[in-house]
Order: sequence, then C-alpha cells, then structure tokens
Amino acid sequence: MPKSTIRSLIKFDLVGYCKALKKEMQYVTNKLKRTMIENARANLSAIPFKRNKVRMFGDTVTSDAERKSAVVSSIINKGFTYDASSNVDLGMLAESINAKRPPFKGFTVSFDTIVKSSVTALAGGNYEDSHIGLYYEYGTGKNADPFGPYNLALKYWNPSRPQGYAQPIVSRTRLIDNGVWTDIGGNIRKTSALIGGRRSENFLKYVGEDLPAHHWFREAFSKLRPEAVNLYKAAIRRVDPFKFIKMPSKLVLGKKWVK
Repeated sequence: MPKSTIRSLIKFDLVGYCKALKKEMQYVTNKLKRTMIENARANLSAIPFKRNKVRMFGDTVTSDAERKSAVVSSIINKGFTYDASSNVDLGMLAESINAKRPPFKGFTVSFDTIVKSSVTALAGGNYEDSHIGLYYEYGTGKNADPFGPYNLALKYWNPSRPQGYAQPIVSRTRLIDNGVWTDIGGNIRKTSALIGGRRSENFLKYVGEDLPAHHWFREAFSKLRPEAVNLYKAAIRRVDPFKFIKMPSKLVLGKKWVK
C-alpha cells in the first residue's frame, strides 16, 4: 500500500482499522477462552480420579480424588496483549501443551491473533495438588502417551523400573535414598516398601492401576479449533475496511496559472 501523505487523494485509517479489528478479536478470544475452560473442566469432571490413599513425604495421606478440585481450579485464563504491528498479521491459532523439562509447569494453549491470549492449567494455584492432572492427561505406566513428558524425566524415575515409556508401574524400595523420591510433578514422595520392582496385588491396591491417557486438556482445545477458526473469520468480515477510507474535503485537480 502506498504511504499515506496529506496530499493523497485517499487515505486509509490504519490505526482506526486496527482498533476496530482488535475489539472484534478480543470479543471472540474472550468467548473462546470461556469455552476452552468449560471444555477442560467438563472433561475432568467425566474422569473417575483414583480413590486409593497414598502417603506423601511428611506422612500426609491423600488420594487423587481428594485433589481433583485443585486440578479443576488450576485452569485459568491469561490476559490480553495487543499486536499493533502495521501489517495486521493475524497469525495462526497455536497449540502448545507439552512441558519442555522437569519439573513440569503445566499446559498452555495460545490464541495467537492480533489479540494474543492464552488458557493455562496446572501452572497456577496449588501446584502440589494440581500436578496430578499430568497423569490423567498423558496416562501412566503401560498406558503412557509416547508424546508425554516421561521420556524427559528419567532422573525422577524408579531405578527398579525399565527405562522408557509404556512400562508398567512397579514398586520402589526404601533401601534407595531412604525411600524418598520425586514424582513427575516435582513433589517429594516416600515409600516404605523393602523390595523394588514388584507389581504385587497389595502394591496395585495401594497405587491403583496404570491410568489411560485421557487428554482432557488437549481435547478441550481440539474440540474448539473448528469453531475458533470460523469465529475469527466472521470477526474479520465484520470490520468493513471501506469505512476507514478517507478523502479530503477539498480536492485540487491542477495548479492555478499566475501572470
């Protein structure tokens, strides 16, 4: 587009256009974030969290079911930032829900348009309890998702267990580090078992069966994606660029002859 000057026949109000576009984008992004949170919470509510009691470091006894509300409460939305670049690059919807390194800090989905915002889970609030959402997202043991974070957390793994994902969960031993170990969420745990590497009936009664990968956060976004694309397209169409084309009140079509 030619650079606007005071002598131009017509001018395009780019600032006004961007402001109008931002307003429409912000409205859509707000709606999508609310829907994303509702989807994720509904997915979590449908998952039967394990009720077996486990012992934490410091002799605290709890269960996944007791900590489920912490996972739900950790799903929050992040505020807006505005990309005011003159080329009005609308970008693409970006999905990033894989943690990069332990200890893991949760999931994020970004709505990356002229208005940038995101929804996060597990990263805020009571992380000590909410981190168990990782297990229900990616699965555990023999049911673990190969694209999950487990291959990045080898130093936290049970030394009695074969390295790699999709291996059944087995017992740890108190003969290593006095039974103290760190789970994939970065929390300190403790075992009183003498022999490691076992998968006995009593052990399974204590820890529960390996979890399937529910993808409660990933699927909340995947379900939203088609609607998001259509809503953003509709938002762009609602901003008529012709309303921002301006003409000067007076036009000089030639120079006056001077004697």
